[in-house]
Amino acid sequence: MTVPPDLEIVAERVKEKRQIFLEYNFGTLKDDFLKTFFDLAQEYETLENFYRICVSIVKEFFDLDSRLYLLFQENILELVCDSLQGLIPEKPKAPPYIKISNQAYTAEQAWVIPIRGNQLLVDRLPFYTKDQVIGMLEFFPGDQLSEKDRFFFEKFANRVGYNLHVKIIGWQNIQRIRFINSLVADIEHNVIIPNISLSLYLRHLRQKINTLKELHCLCEFRDETCKELSAAQDKFRTLVREMEEDYQTLEQHYKGVSLFLESLFRPSHFLKGQLVLRRRTCRVQSEIIQPQLQLYLPKLKERNIDIDDSMGVMPDEDLPLSVDKGLMAQVYANLFSNAVKYTRRNSEGRKYVA
Repeated sequence: MTVPPDLEIVAERVKEKRQIFLEYNFGTLKDDFLKTFFDLAQEYETLENFYRICVSIVKEFFDLDSRLYLLFQENILELVCDSLQGLIPEKPKAPPYIKISNQAYTAEQAWVIPIRGNQLLVDRLPFYTKDQVIGMLEFFPGDQLSEKDRFFFEKFANRVGYNLHVKIIGWQNIQRIRFINSLVADIEHNVIIPNISLSLYLRHLRQKINTLKELHCLCEFRDETCKELSAAQDKFRTLVREMEEDYQTLEQHYKGVSLFLESLFRPSHFLKGQLVLRRRTCRVQSEIIQPQLQLYLPKLKERNIDIDDSMGVMPDEDLPLSVDKGLMAQVYANLFSNAVKYTRRNSEGRKYVA
């Protein structure tokens, strides 16, 4: 049979695999076991159901109990599922006799086999793994297993490793996509929209600078007895005060946007695929709430909305809390923004927010 040149390498590998499985000669039961495993691994998408498949299929076909341990952080194995209890949400640490090993071994009348990940994907796991080992499979009682059974279950563990690795990467990708979509919404709300307001303040500031230039010309060519000069001086002082206020507002916007950018674009967020908190102790009222409130206060007043920001504490009290300052500031910015948009009059005819 002639093989096209671009298929030669793969076709040769297919022949090798076919010959290997003929030599394995697993038999009907074990062949059905593997086919059932692959079918169910494709049918069930979540990691939790995959854990259940790994122990259930062994119990069904061989009436053998098993436990599945996985690495979730460096050098720490955790029990995620077994055939006696099912899924174990609390994920306790593995007992002392279960060690991370690149080779199968016997311990406490159990046969323990390493689960290896995909070599090409191992650097994408959220933890360091030595020799590609991402977990261990325990079969008990191990003394019931023949040498052929032990060899077969080692091959099974390899298939578990590959499927598990791909599902972990797939789950991570889904989490990252969800996180990025959420982040985009936060960027629009906390960066793009505030920048629109910033642009408005800049235009006002430019108008006032142009007025100052006109006043400068007027002061330069008029004598001191001119009535227009006196009015111009008053207008000049008013503009200086207003420009100082505009500067303070722009500075607050700058600090707010800078804080949001820092908290939204931390490398750790993208590495983990979720928001990673960076806690530090700060005064919630003065360092988080008031700066955000000052930015929205003009809009609140414009819409005749009264606001009580006492938080039920004495005026001289300021709550010290360990929080992520940037992310908590976003929470209050969203709160005040929604207050501006959606506050309605109460039964007394007032617009009021606490």
